[in-house]
Amino acid sequence: MTDTIPSERSDYFLFLDYETTGELDHRLLEVAWMLTNVNLEPLFECRSEVIHQDSYHMSDDILKMHTKNGLLAEVANSTRDVRQAECLICDSYQQHIEFNSRVTLAGFTCHFDRGLMKRDMPKLDRSLHYRHFDISVPRGMYSNWVEKLPSKREEHPHRAKADVEASWKIANTYKVLFETLLPRLKDLEGMML
Repeated sequence: MTDTIPSERSDYFLFLDYETTGELDHRLLEVAWMLTNVNLEPLFECRSEVIHQDSYHMSDDILKMHTKNGLLAEVANSTRDVRQAECLICDSYQQHIEFNSRVTLAGFTCHFDRGLMKRDMPKLDRSLHYRHFDISVPRGMYSNWVEKLPSKREEHPHRAKADVEASWKIANTYKVLFETLLPRLKDLEGMML
């Protein structure tokens, strides 16, 4: 384990993912989240909530996918609404953070989830730092510059908890890469910081 870099504030990552009805109306169906410290050590296990929707519209492909993975049956039986899910997320992570700390949204293409969050969970949105830790970016860089990574989209369950856990595991892979293989920037002459 490497030394922790000192900071005047505590930094945290909130790994989060939504499952939605898709591009026809992007209604939230499920949310999963996990808080980690700056070293990606979880402060609690990944949690998820299925959100009840009375009506929604989705393409045939999304309908098949969420029927097959069981999400639509869980949506029909859920009693949780979006506001209740938002309060659960805020309450669960805020009890673990220090005053004046920075919590950064993390996950796969989290700018998309941030847009939905601004619309449907504004309290949560306001509690997070403006930066994102998008796991798709270093993954894409590796795939473009080093070796093509195989797509496992067909094998994926398309559930929020699985996405959060996968993005956290990939983030840990890149953390090890940074810690063990990359030189210190200060040792690279002329490197722009």
